[in-house]
Amino acid sequence: MEIKEFYERYWELIKFRNDFRPPKIVLQAWDDEKTIKNTDTYKILLECFKKYNNPHILDIGADDRLLKKIIELMDLKFEYKSLDISKDIKHDYSDIKIVVDKFDLVTMFELIEHLTLEITLQYLSKAFEILNDNGSLIISTPNIDHINQLWKQDITHIQQYPAKDIYSILRMIGFSKDIEIYRINLVLPRLNFKKFVIEKIRVNLNKLLGTDYAHGILIIAKKYE
Repeated sequence: MEIKEFYERYWELIKFRNDFRPPKIVLQAWDDEKTIKNTDTYKILLECFKKYNNPHILDIGADDRLLKKIIELMDLKFEYKSLDISKDIKHDYSDIKIVVDKFDLVTMFELIEHLTLEITLQYLSKAFEILNDNGSLIISTPNIDHINQLWKQDITHIQQYPAKDIYSILRMIGFSKDIEIYRINLVLPRLNFKKFVIEKIRVNLNKLLGTDYAHGILIIAKKYE
């Protein structure tokens, strides 16, 4: 979808916004490879990946290809390809426009907040195009309802994406209405008493202020036949 088409279909976006139901479930997550198998996000991803026999996976915005290491922990047969503009690590693709293969799973972890709306629309549309029927797109991005989460973490963050608008855009592109959305809370695997108390205060203070203590959101969208 190009940006011009997006604005021409703006009222369609509004309609899908009305279908959106805010996520209630909060998943725990962290990037420690030694303990990641104990996290909720790992279990959600495992269930998703297990639906496919030897899944063909494209990891967009792959960075250091951490996802490949995580999938290897799942003890699954899979085919993995990565896409990233960085030249520090060798990737299979450096430009999404040249991707012609088909995939069962396309992932965009902590990527779209670094992209303009125009480019994000192109990436999401391309993901739909290269997914096999019954394939899934998995996205994670900062939760804009969290206080300053988008801007304080990374100077390269340039665009915020409300969950209801990501949902609506995915529906406009053609993804099924059966879109799973989760809130992600980034916490250490083990908290000492002091940090445990601070975490409890943080959670309750956010509730009092009407903001969200969950740092990010995880979205799984499906392309049905």
